[in-house]
Amino acid sequence: MNKSDSKKWIYYSFILILILLIGKSLLSILIAIFLLTLGSCSLLYRYVIPISIGFELITFTSVLFTAAFDPILGIASACFMVLVSSILAQRICLVMFLKMISYSIALLIGWFFVNNIIIAGIIVVITYNIILHSMLLFGGFSVKNSIISLPFNIYFNYYFLTMLAPIFLKLI
Repeated sequence: MNKSDSKKWIYYSFILILILLIGKSLLSILIAIFLLTLGSCSLLYRYVIPISIGFELITFTSVLFTAAFDPILGIASACFMVLVSSILAQRICLVMFLKMISYSIALLIGWFFVNNIIIAGIIVVITYNIILHSMLLFGGFSVKNSIISLPFNIYFNYYFLTMLAPIFLKLI
């Protein structure tokens, strides 16, 4: 995918999310844009550190959007952030699409538990990782770095969902 195509995908995806936010307050839209930007850039540390340390904001943001708005916006936001982070890392590949599929399924399952965003978030983290790692293993990919980072990912998401989600839920 060349740079022009990448920009088009980001643009069209962003427009889709804005369309899904029609009728929301300006504050909600600005917070959504802020969180989408943070989530999309949260994996840039991988340029410096060759292994995953489990830190990412894609899960937090997409679970928050699922709880605050609906699962369609949660899934759209997860796919958007995966797309942008993949383009920034110049890693447009099969794994990007597998991540989008995994997030979509995990967010739909987590949606049934959004009355408790912490439980919903942990369910999404675990479900996402089980689905993604299963697909990667069947595809012949190595998952040892990802398995090592899973406990840290659960911890980071638990922390963000406990400390920050209630604040953002009130704001949006």
